[in-house]
Amino acid sequence: MGNRCTKLSVCTKGKHCSARDSSSVLRNLRKTIEKCELDYLFKVKKSDCLGFCKHGPVVAVESHGIHYGGVREGDCLDIIDRHASERHKKPLKHLLLKGKKHK
Repeated sequence: MGNRCTKLSVCTKGKHCSARDSSSVLRNLRKTIEKCELDYLFKVKKSDCLGFCKHGPVVAVESHGIHYGGVREGDCLDIIDRHASERHKKPLKHLLLKGKKHK
């Protein structure tokens, strides 16, 4: 097995995302990954603005080029489940952000 981690970035420093409690999303992603013992598959980090301000909190799945918006704590397990398996690389449609980044 290779050393390929899926990198998740959570906007915590942009004013819109932080106002919508992105720090709780960050904590819940980390807690869920640890609880599911998937820390060998995922690396979660704080991020500056990801450019989708009006859709915050925003989570980027960097290794897949996907941005999710309006993420809530309850969405964390779905995101992890979707991206934990090689065969489930299709994004979660209800959270998927399309189009150009804007601030």
